[in-house]
Amino acid sequence: MSSLVSTFAPRPGEALPARERPRKALRLRRIDAKWLHGLAARIVVDSNMAGGLVFAALRHGEGVTTIVCNLAERVAGEFNKRVILIDANLRTPALQDVYGLHGCPGLTEVLSGVATVREAIYGQRDGRIFVMPAGMAGREDAALLCEETVPELLAQLRESFDVVLFDTAPLQPYPDATMLARHASGIILVVEAERSRWQDGEGILRNMRDSQVNVLGAVLNRRPFYIPNFIYRFL
Repeated sequence: MSSLVSTFAPRPGEALPARERPRKALRLRRIDAKWLHGLAARIVVDSNMAGGLVFAALRHGEGVTTIVCNLAERVAGEFNKRVILIDANLRTPALQDVYGLHGCPGLTEVLSGVATVREAIYGQRDGRIFVMPAGMAGREDAALLCEETVPELLAQLRESFDVVLFDTAPLQPYPDATMLARHASGIILVVEAERSRWQDGEGILRNMRDSQVNVLGAVLNRRPFYIPNFIYRFL
């Protein structure tokens, strides 16, 4: 691990500095532990996923932030890996709400050259979960994801962290996640059960393949259970 990690990891028994301590965390919905463990295990052992994972939904509100935050806790807690969450949703950022990082420098400032990577990373718990918020982002700042500094940033993060997770804007109607995924290991689609239309998904998949984006898989979120959950174990 490079010095980026050691800069933000507290020594045993040492509290996080005030700048790094979340001020008002937003409570997230918990996700089924079984499949979340399976996804976390695959990410840890699959070298094809080591270069950064982009998570994106078809539409706003389908649960991308909930997925990546729960996944980060699982990877850090169960597999003892250092994880960084990056809020690349520069249109409607949410990680700043989850971790209480309003007004803190983040991805926007790093890509625009206003802040260094060190100044935009905030440690969270036990020196294993780190967050780079969106920063003072506006909708027009999404163009920063096209900058040549994106691959350089990814290279730095790969050297410093075991797992790199990106929370991004919805694929409809924005191209942000597709642009970012070109530089990452690939993209994982978050699909909300009984809301996302398969026709929309097929069109987006074609566009991403045409853009040479590696589609690693999909997560079916908010799946309803019409019969008692324990019965599914016998089906």
